[in-house]
Amino acid sequence: AVIDTLSLLPALNLVYAVSDNANLRASATQTIARPNMREVAPFGSFGAIGEPTLFGNPDLTITNITNLDLRYEVFPNAGEVFAISAFYKKFTDPIVSTYRFAGNPQFTWENTASGELYGAEIEVRKNLDFISPALEEFNISANMAYINSSVTIDELECELSRDVDPDFDCERQFAGQSPIVANLNLSYTNAEKGWDGILAYNYFDDRLASVGAVGTPDIFEKGRGQLDFSLSKKINGFKTTFRARNLLNPDFRRYSDFKGQEYVFQNYKRGIEFSFGVSYSM
Repeated sequence: AVIDTLSLLPALNLVYAVSDNANLRASATQTIARPNMREVAPFGSFGAIGEPTLFGNPDLTITNITNLDLRYEVFPNAGEVFAISAFYKKFTDPIVSTYRFAGNPQFTWENTASGELYGAEIEVRKNLDFISPALEEFNISANMAYINSSVTIDELECELSRDVDPDFDCERQFAGQSPIVANLNLSYTNAEKGWDGILAYNYFDDRLASVGAVGTPDIFEKGRGQLDFSLSKKINGFKTTFRARNLLNPDFRRYSDFKGQEYVFQNYKRGIEFSFGVSYSM
């Protein structure tokens, strides 16, 4: 596989100061996405036992992406922000995972005609001293994004799928892209005493995990939230760190939906992870 291209990637960024502590930002950029080695390798590979074989496609080309962004941001105080953003992306020749026609379940990657993605995001970062002066070392930050994505399906896959299911939709969302993504963090910092801690909650909505065989339902990963905690303490040149990950221990669940009925493809719990470390800086 050889990709030898010259790409011109213009970018335009504009900032308008609405007031002393508020900006309106707009940008238009052209970017590319290149296939990685696994996606172009002319042989099959697999991850865990039981997973389908993935074959690379040496004929893949780069994806051209047009990006439009608009953001309004306010800075109430130092280190604080409130922002609302809107964004749009247009993909030409996006690289998508598709079923490989073979006896055993196999997948490969193809360039399809087009795709698009658009959405909006709200972001907040605030010090908690407005509740009480005793909380001035605590900060809360949160962001939530709504994202709608769609990509056209390869013509051959669409034609064969409609032979199996006449109502087959020849568009699907981007693999791995959730319609809703949210994060909420509570942090504590005391530089004088060397303490630094964070409690972080992350959530994503259902997302496409794997493309189904011809005409059969796609496999989705069930949305879930993850709660992590980290606390560190500096003593002279030493730094001790305690971490706890996946405290809620939710189900890792993959499923297919067929005519309103959910069929479980995979379901397990990852478990809770604890770690403790000590480092020294000279």
